[in-house]
Amino acid sequence: LAMLVAVGGLTVLIELQSAPEIDESTKMSQYQSGPGVFGLVLKIFIFCWFGFQIKTTYDAESNKQKKRFFMFLGIGISIWAL
Repeated sequence: LAMLVAVGGLTVLIELQSAPEIDESTKMSQYQSGPGVFGLVLKIFIFCWFGFQIKTTYDAESNKQKKRFFMFLGIGISIWAL
């Protein structure tokens, strides 16, 4: 939960930093600053951690319906994250 709050806070800081700029051609991408890069790395880590946990849960489950649910959950989250 703390990592999700950190990602949300960094995203807000990055958006507030780039908000005063008027000229769209010189507007900084959110991943071109230090906090933006840190936020991106944190998002990638959270995605990988979720993937590892869903795979571990899938392998430990013996019920076919629950295995199918975890498979579709993993696929859905992967597509959503793209």
